[in-house]
Amino acid sequence: MTISELEAQAWVSDLNTTYARDGADGNNTGLIWTAQTVSGVTGERSSAGTAYYQPISNRTNLHLLVRHYGAKIVFEGNTTTTAGIQVNSRDSANSTRVIASKNIIVASGAINTPRLLQLSGIGPKDLLESLDIDTLVDAPGVGANFQDHPAMYLSFKCESTISLAGSIVSSMAIARN
Repeated sequence: MTISELEAQAWVSDLNTTYARDGADGNNTGLIWTAQTVSGVTGERSSAGTAYYQPISNRTNLHLLVRHYGAKIVFEGNTTTTAGIQVNSRDSANSTRVIASKNIIVASGAINTPRLLQLSGIGPKDLLESLDIDTLVDAPGVGANFQDHPAMYLSFKCESTISLAGSIVSSMAIARN
């Protein structure tokens, strides 16, 4: 099962809805998982897997952990020098510490990057203290000004012919556009 299929499965489970594969078979009700990036070279849809993982998947120093998440950045003592990262399993109570040989690069997206930093003690001191997290760096901007960009598309069936901008358009053409 691919990463995007696992993510879609989680959304379907959480929303208690069906999973429609790009609206195929005329059933476009439910969750539809579509890639939002298209290759300028091939014109094909792209994802993090095809654009970033697949080209370097044969590297010996790369290990993909599926169904895990970064839980906390581990620092050396009470300093901001990174030592590794704590990784938790989504399927069990298992936790693993991955030791870093040089640096930690945090690239967990708009939601999980500030979450990971805050759980690690980097963020607004008042918030961290209220959650019983030791503050390593008081950084008020971590997690601030988050703006989500949700998208919801509605589809419907038009039972009659209607006029759009002076042109007669059949309901079939409306459904496809």
